[in-house]
Amino acid sequence: GRQQIKGIFGSDPLWGPESHFPAEPGLWAVEPHIGTSDGIGVKWEEILVVTESDAYWLDDDLPHVKYWQGQEWKRSA
Repeated sequence: GRQQIKGIFGSDPLWGPESHFPAEPGLWAVEPHIGTSDGIGVKWEEILVVTESDAYWLDDDLPHVKYWQGQEWKRSA
C-alpha cells in the first residue's frame, strides 16, 4: 500500500487510523486503479457513503463483486 505511493508530496491519500485526511461525511467517488508492470490495468468507480459513525458502499450488489465472491482464491508462493 503505502510504499507503492510513497513520495506523493509527503501526503497519504489512504483513509485509515493513521491518515491525516479523514473522510468527511457525505458521498465519495472512489476510483481505484490497479495495474501491473506489464502495462495491463483496470479502473472503476464506486460510491462510498460516509456518515458521522459509519461508512458503506452505496451499492454492494455489483456484478464484479458477485464474480469475485464466487471465485476461489489461491495464494501464490
